Amino acid sequence: MITHDFGVVAALADRVAVMYAGRIVEEGQAAAIMSAPLHPYTQALVAASLLRAGTAGTLEAIAGMSGPHATTGCRFLPRCPVAVAKGLSRRCAGEEPRMVRGAGDRWLRCWSDQREAAAPAPQSGAIAGKPSAAAIAAPPLVVVRDVVKTYDVGGLFWHARLIRSLDKVSFSIGAGEAVGLVGESGSGKSTLARMLLRLAPMDGGQVTVAGQDIAHLSAAAARRYH
Repeated sequence: MITHDFGVVAALADRVAVMYAGRIVEEGQAAAIMSAPLHPYTQALVAASLLRAGTAGTLEAIAGMSGPHATTGCRFLPRCPVAVAKGLSRRCAGEEPRMVRGAGDRWLRCWSDQREAAAPAPQSGAIAGKPSAAAIAAPPLVVVRDVVKTYDVGGLFWHARLIRSLDKVSFSIGAGEAVGLVGESGSGKSTLARMLLRLAPMDGGQVTVAGQDIAHLSAAAARRYH
């Protein structure tokens, strides 16, 4: 499921991956992320949704606009109040944080406090229950690894430039598991969906379904896959 709406994700998804500018910045159990988002962008998305609306129904807007994005450092930096508050602007501008795995299968891409990714994720249980032991032990049904998609954008009156819509996106989906993908317009959600459905070619990476590499299926095998 790919959507802008955190409310829909909260109601239907077991896990959620949050995208910004072609990168997954946070991933984990939906209940944990809804109740205690770690990445500044996820925090802003939740604050801008009805999940966190005040008593008067006021939603908080996310400052700034998406893009163009720097080729180095954190892509959310121009809109990030946490980097300024914690004095991390120089580090965030010079080096992109890696994706860190913490307790409770929580993943985070942020320099604000890498220790936060290792903190126990709160479990409310109100949105989705924990997966069974058998589901955890089973291999993932869908594995997306380092998927890349770029577009050449240009015209008669301006220079062509390369836009990376997806930049090494990775995640997995277990059998019987629902995963929600959220983010603003232009973050790469629909592009990723087209890659998974083989409606557009990938420029790099791999997608496997039940162990089958779908990116290199023949036309006949692709019809069976759909």
